[in-house]
Amino acid sequence: MARIYINSEQKLIAFAKFIFVIILILIPIGIFENLTANSLPISLLGKVLNTLPYVDHESRLGLDRAQGPFDHPILLGVFCFAFFSIIFYLSAPENKLFSRVTNAVLVFLAGFTSLSSGPLAGMAAQLGLMAWGAIFKSIRGKWIILITGLLSVYFVVALFANSSPIEVAFRYLTFNSGNAWARINIFNYGYASMLDYPMFGHGPNEWARPFWLGASIDMYWLVPGVRYGFPGLFLNLFVFAAAFYAVASQKPKSHGINLCSKAYLFSLVGLLVAGLSVHFWNATYVSYMFVLGVGLWTVDAKVDDEAAETVDQSNRERISQARRRRAQRSRTRLGKNET
Repeated sequence: MARIYINSEQKLIAFAKFIFVIILILIPIGIFENLTANSLPISLLGKVLNTLPYVDHESRLGLDRAQGPFDHPILLGVFCFAFFSIIFYLSAPENKLFSRVTNAVLVFLAGFTSLSSGPLAGMAAQLGLMAWGAIFKSIRGKWIILITGLLSVYFVVALFANSSPIEVAFRYLTFNSGNAWARINIFNYGYASMLDYPMFGHGPNEWARPFWLGASIDMYWLVPGVRYGFPGLFLNLFVFAAAFYAVASQKPKSHGINLCSKAYLFSLVGLLVAGLSVHFWNATYVSYMFVLGVGLWTVDAKVDDEAAETVDQSNRERISQARRRRAQRSRTRLGKNET
């Protein structure tokens, strides 16, 4: 649906403003749940409709984790932060930095009510990309430098750390050591289960794990591999990588299209990081697929004819002015020679 209906800069901007309104509505719902441990959407709608069950979860930072209208608090954070870059760059006029920062802070507040480390890490990754792009704006190869630096850090950790880079990342992507320990074991046993059934996976059957490890696989990128084997793993990654590369590799176009591309790519990076410690399911999985499609129109987008005509007119005016200046200088020199 996103690929079909969001096919221009104006439509993506309208979508950013629309989704921002939805996130604003989630802020009071989340804060109320932080303080009362009561999800208003579930409790109120549950009186007349079948709703999602309220999930029991621990408190963090002295607050209850907000679940909102989602299956789990962690999904509330994923939903809000999936649109962090899109809302920052597109929901307010570009020349009004205060409005853009204010909108970003409000999105952060809505996502923070979930008190989930995985989505917060995804938001932090987007914020880091924004800062890097702004600080090194004039450097042409800034993104190649960043990627090279990250790869260097990965290999240094792999060579000299006592733990693997994945384990080190999980220690920083979680609120406490218990969650980090669980994520590390999920990855290790999940990957081992994928190796047991590399071609077709476990399907709907239980995956191999010790009795003390829960059935949930809190890693979106690993789940297709466990369920459907390496073909499922690689095809899922290929869809993401193909969308990212298609937009990232295109030549610069108009300023507006380039801004939309940047917002889209940063949001994808946020989802990539969040998916390392979060599984996307139900409404949040639909949101992920929707985000995957909102920026693909930039690949086929062409500079607006009206904008191109304006550029041509500006070029003609500059050429005409240069000709008039040359003619004026020629007349001045001729007058001096005659004198």
